[in-house]
Amino acid sequence: MMVDRRMFLSGMVAAGLAPGMANASGTHVWSFDVARNGSNIGRHDVAVNINGSKLVARTSIIFEIGFGPIVLYRYNHEIEENWLGNEIQTISAYTNRDGRETSLRLARDNNQFVGKLNDKQVQLPLHRPTAYWNMSLPGSQNLIETQDGQVFRLQWTSQDDMISYKGKRIPAKRWQSDGDLEITLLTTEKFGWSGMRFDFKDASFTYTARELGSFIKR
Repeated sequence: MMVDRRMFLSGMVAAGLAPGMANASGTHVWSFDVARNGSNIGRHDVAVNINGSKLVARTSIIFEIGFGPIVLYRYNHEIEENWLGNEIQTISAYTNRDGRETSLRLARDNNQFVGKLNDKQVQLPLHRPTAYWNMSLPGSQNLIETQDGQVFRLQWTSQDDMISYKGKRIPAKRWQSDGDLEITLLTTEKFGWSGMRFDFKDASFTYTARELGSFIKR
């Protein structure tokens, strides 16, 4: 279930849905280079298509970690969300952690999610998933982790910051989460999600924007 990133992004443009359109009907694209301890390991891409009251968000993450040409660890994570207005309807996610595969499929059923984690039936609270395009995520105290269907509980603090994007310095807000998920998110009024940093297993991961979408809140 690996996604060709060029097809993932160019298909949106070929359909006449170029990034940077107004936060209405159209497709908004975020694309980040991801570095581990300063060395590039892959990409994190998101395309959010809005058509009237319907919103479909697709996330593709591909990392390859190793030494020089030797790849020691491969990671792939794909998410698809379907929204109707401000209400999420379904979440589908696939993860491949160097050969260990998991699948999460959830559908809204009144005030909860029902579905499957691999072959196991699950019921989960109706929380937002850990998909960072959504500007309702910073400040949310409960999130659904999309690899293993865990419920993350967290607290946030924020302060003013700046980002560099396409040769310009832009005012931003830096959000720091603590609890089950510890990350730093960078957001801007125009682009929404604009950067990210986190630590994992004694390594530091940093996101650098290639393309930024629009401020979208659901």
